[in-house]
Amino acid sequence: WLFLTGPYEEIQQLALAGFKLPVEATGGTPEEPIIHSQRLVLVDGDAQIRGYYDGTDSEAQLELMRDVARLLRERR
Repeated sequence: WLFLTGPYEEIQQLALAGFKLPVEATGGTPEEPIIHSQRLVLVDGDAQIRGYYDGTDSEAQLELMRDVARLLRERR
């Protein structure tokens, strides 16, 4: 697993402006101060968003895995 770390304001800006995902700034814990959506975002090597996926939906997870495999093939 890779997790994003850094200043709160920068992470919030990335989520909102970069990934176009809502961020809830209240209700978190000191360890996880940002409450975020269950959507996963696939970003390619050029920092382009390639897809959004519901992280709780098994079909969406399969689609994500297929799309990741396709991106990896494109890199060769």
